[in-house]
Amino acid sequence: MENASATLWAHEAKRGGAAAVAAPVVVAVSLFAAAFVLSELGPLVLWAAQAVLALTAGLAAVSVAGREWAMELQLTLPASYPVSVLRRLAPAAGSVFVAGALPIAALALGSPGPDPFPAVVAAWASCGLCMAAGLWGTVRTGSAAAGSGLVMGVWSAKVLFVNGLVVLPLPQAALVAPIAALLLWLVVRRLGDAESLMEMEKRRE
Repeated sequence: MENASATLWAHEAKRGGAAAVAAPVVVAVSLFAAAFVLSELGPLVLWAAQAVLALTAGLAAVSVAGREWAMELQLTLPASYPVSVLRRLAPAAGSVFVAGALPIAALALGSPGPDPFPAVVAAWASCGLCMAAGLWGTVRTGSAAAGSGLVMGVWSAKVLFVNGLVVLPLPQAALVAPIAALLLWLVVRRLGDAESLMEMEKRRE
């Protein structure tokens, strides 16, 4: 059973694309090193970690969502299309989950201070928002370019406006998480509309 499960997730990671799984970890390791070495620049490194990881997570979601359509084939599979897409996204999401904590943990180790947990939660919420936006933009339009554009727009709004208006990490997460959940609900609803997806795929051909 364990071997079968490992094989399944390895297959899903391959379908989603190695870059989508590896990119958040590569970025996080780089930020981990920077956070540990430059611990005296704590707030700046913390901001960079949250911002860069969120953007990377959003673009990874776009990459996963745009890799495979083939709706006629998908509709013949036992699993529903929303389940297939979200399962394909799971390895990248797991990578983001781990990556979101690395730089902040390094910062806490290098310069003991406030509890790092709120910052980790805020980083996860930002990553979730950008991933949900990337998924929604891609599945709604059938275009990875549109999905990437929406990620950039949402990310810019988060960095320029939300971060300035809501400074504390937990209130930031509380504001961002419901928006991410709404976008994810819209994604699942859209993926469940087979007729619209078939029409969109025909227009792409």
